[in-house]
Amino acid sequence: MTLPDDKTRFECELDFVTMLGDSKFVQYLQKYYFDDEYFVDWIKYLQYFRQPPYVRFVKNPISLFYLENLQHLQFRQHLLLTATNDGQVENTNLKYFEAQLTKFYKTFREVTQEGLKQADKEARQ
Repeated sequence: MTLPDDKTRFECELDFVTMLGDSKFVQYLQKYYFDDEYFVDWIKYLQYFRQPPYVRFVKNPISLFYLENLQHLQFRQHLLLTATNDGQVENTNLKYFEAQLTKFYKTFREVTQEGLKQADKEARQ
């Protein structure tokens, strides 16, 4: 078996980190990998994406949130908590995190855009 070159490996690792921004992907990981020590080691290895100069390649801040927190057992256990709603088991904690992160991201974007408009306005004066 030949190992991929550094560029290909980086692209694959970046794809994985990017997919952490998708709650359905996190739900899949939760179902099959949260208890796997190799998965946890992989997440710990990928922490380099949170550091300069690599963080600039990650476009979704939610991906970084999950990347940071999935390395912690307590966080993974908290995501595993489920509730029953009308006979259907659903992952309420994952849905809650997704809603809160989406709200944060939307607010962050609005505040950033407003700040940029204000800075542009001040620069023109």
